[in-house]
Amino acid sequence: MSFTVHIGPQPDGPRKRIAVVGCDGLDTNPILFAALERLYPVRFVPDATGADAALIWGDPVLADRLLDQGTSSFLVITGPPVRASRGVVTFSADLHNPAVFRGQTLLDPGIGVFSEVPHVNGGCLAELDGRCAWTREARRAAVRYTVGVEPPKCDSRALPFTHFHAHRWFRLLPLLGFLGRITADIGYSQPPLRASFMFDDPNLRAVKYGWIHYRELAEHARRHRYHVAIAMVPQDARFSSRDAVDIFSCNSEQLSLLFHGNDHTRAELTAFDERRLTAACAQALRRVLRFENASQLTVDRVMVPPHGGCGMTALTVLPRLGFDAVCVSPGSLVHWNSTLGESYPHVGLGVTELSPEAFPVVPRFGFGPDASLTASLSAFLHQPIICRGHHHDCAGGLDPLAELADHINQLGEVSWGSLAAILRQNYLHRQDGGDLYVKPLARKMTVAVPPGTTDVFIDWPVKSAVTSVLETGGCATELPVELRYGAEMNLATVADPEFRPWPYLRRALCETRDRLGPVLGRPRARRLLP
Repeated sequence: MSFTVHIGPQPDGPRKRIAVVGCDGLDTNPILFAALERLYPVRFVPDATGADAALIWGDPVLADRLLDQGTSSFLVITGPPVRASRGVVTFSADLHNPAVFRGQTLLDPGIGVFSEVPHVNGGCLAELDGRCAWTREARRAAVRYTVGVEPPKCDSRALPFTHFHAHRWFRLLPLLGFLGRITADIGYSQPPLRASFMFDDPNLRAVKYGWIHYRELAEHARRHRYHVAIAMVPQDARFSSRDAVDIFSCNSEQLSLLFHGNDHTRAELTAFDERRLTAACAQALRRVLRFENASQLTVDRVMVPPHGGCGMTALTVLPRLGFDAVCVSPGSLVHWNSTLGESYPHVGLGVTELSPEAFPVVPRFGFGPDASLTASLSAFLHQPIICRGHHHDCAGGLDPLAELADHINQLGEVSWGSLAAILRQNYLHRQDGGDLYVKPLARKMTVAVPPGTTDVFIDWPVKSAVTSVLETGGCATELPVELRYGAEMNLATVADPEFRPWPYLRRALCETRDRLGPVLGRPRARRLLP
């Protein structure tokens, strides 16, 4: 199959005009509306005249009239307030419910008060504490969602993503579902479900690290269909056990490796001094290159910042050194970059973020009682499901990993793999006749090109070259793409940072503590699932 690839800035596609009626209009929640315009192909306007859809506060008559006219709407009713004493959200089995929540009963302790939605407004999609709180009604091509919860008020200290986590999520869910539904005909298709577990700190100096035994972990992962990425501290890569290396080499479908800082000192990737940060990241890369040459293993070029500390300077330095992504929670990213929300109000709600250097930031979350719900929320957002922990999370055995993997595998057809494999599928796409439009969310991707495609348009800030095209058969083509944003640094020109004994002493003490943990006594295992 022959097609032409075009790489460079592409014009913005069509957007639907969404009127905001009531609640004093757009001025009451500008950060939320700005975030939604970054997430969906929509433009919010103050007037319903000529709009493609409407968000309506407290005016069911207008919503009904628009529905009769063939215009979809999202109605927030303002009936008598009901206190959500338990916050039990029960989703119906209706096929119009998000697939990852359909038929489930979940908790949202952050709802506070809501208004009961009369069933006359359509089939009930979800109940709160046994009272209907979300309905859907369709007439011909139009649909009306009616909800009894008001979308959250957002500001610079409470960005939209802070209203979409395991303790506070239902107020935003129906609105995200509505916008996704009405833009499905002009929007981009999302990546498939992808997942990986991640453990910070272990190294390959032995076949065990604390409570983790690599051979048992690999066998368990194979049996229960999951993958584990080990975030290794580059300082620890000076030597490795041949047996540990062999386990990783023979189980690459179950185990992979990542970068975990350089020396694992606190906030080492938050420095504003670009020269100092470049020296530390270059040293991490050199250490890992020596490890790769000696072990013949590959360490994915994904940086996991120690303690979640990642400054904007790091997001400039890392891609110039050839890294493919950074993996950090949205909360940590915003904590260390307090003004991030001004430029990225949608942070934490996209599939992944792209920094100013067009560098992917992959979200992750921690093991714990909320992990299964957080995994479902991540799946709803089409984000990679990256759940991280430490070796002591396995103190009670590996069964909790199996339970969480089973929950994730029930969310749909999940592709488990390394972070590099996950990133290769990290793009949005839209087919228009013979034209395939691709929005990259990674620098290295493998784009599936459907039969009949004549032109592939890859939206990238600068023109860049395609490395190769691989034919996979008569029905489809895989297009490996490697994109660049700016000039990469020559590693040989970057000196190591000044030697300091403390990072080595600190890391030795931490590793000794971790390895002696199972010997000195079993700690109280943290709950990974409810």
